[in-house]
Amino acid sequence: MQSKKNSLFVGLLLSVLLSGCATTQEPNPIDPWENWNRKVQYFNDEVDEYAMIPVAKAYRWITPVIIDGAISRVFSNIDDIGVTINTFLQGKFLQSGLDASRFIVNSTVGIAGIIDVASMIDLPKHKEDFGQT
Repeated sequence: MQSKKNSLFVGLLLSVLLSGCATTQEPNPIDPWENWNRKVQYFNDEVDEYAMIPVAKAYRWITPVIIDGAISRVFSNIDDIGVTINTFLQGKFLQSGLDASRFIVNSTVGIAGIIDVASMIDLPKHKEDFGQT
């Protein structure tokens, strides 16, 4: 029984090692999608220059700082959902509970996060993301 396991192990090891010696085809340097990609890139550049940048500048000019801050806080509140899940998956259960509490407080008392009530009652915002999990 032991010799069968050894033979199987040696066979698998040799097949893995020898597969590294296999030759591969040279990649084709010609991109069959190059023409299409160039047209899409040109379109994206034009839309960015003539539509997106002017809209962003107009938004900055029109929107008062207080409204811009409120919008940022709403998105920060939405981000707390991912932070809560991430801290839970990392095994930081106490911090995950605090992050969930922060989201609940800001979503209810803080009117969907427009007002950051959680920071006022010492529930700090944590920076966690799925790259850490």
